[in-house]
Amino acid sequence: MDKKVYEILKKLEIDYKLYEHEELFTCDQSQNVFPDLSIWHTKNLFLTNDKKSKYWLIVLSATKKADLKSLANFLWEKRFSFAREDDLQKYLGIKPWSVSIFWLINNLEKNVDLVIDEYLLEWEKIFAHPNINTKTLELKISDIKKYLEYLKVNYKTIKI
Repeated sequence: MDKKVYEILKKLEIDYKLYEHEELFTCDQSQNVFPDLSIWHTKNLFLTNDKKSKYWLIVLSATKKADLKSLANFLWEKRFSFAREDDLQKYLGIKPWSVSIFWLINNLEKNVDLVIDEYLLEWEKIFAHPNINTKTLELKISDIKKYLEYLKVNYKTIKI
């Protein structure tokens, strides 16, 4: 599945550095594999509202904790919860533990809203799985924006 990501990165002339590693399931594991680079690691949360009628991908620094109640209030929802595994498959074509901003390539219906912590947009670079949790890409934040533009993904920024 990560082949589609590489094709788009090549088409957009986006440079990246590829790291291959054992399967990673948590942010803590990722920071242990890349201790010198851990400040640029992200956590990606796939959330739904209490009616399961709307979905969000929330991207924030791996060092931050997400307050789901505050996020729900900001996005005009009563409550958020983590989406189920079958929702991950249905909307992003993904299995748990591989959630990444790159999965939006599969959201052709544009029915998942992207929310990015504004703090990330100040970063020089970012680390993200290219749709498989045995690889990590290092890219410039400006190139992530270019990737999202290409996919025609609109996003909101908030302070988390």
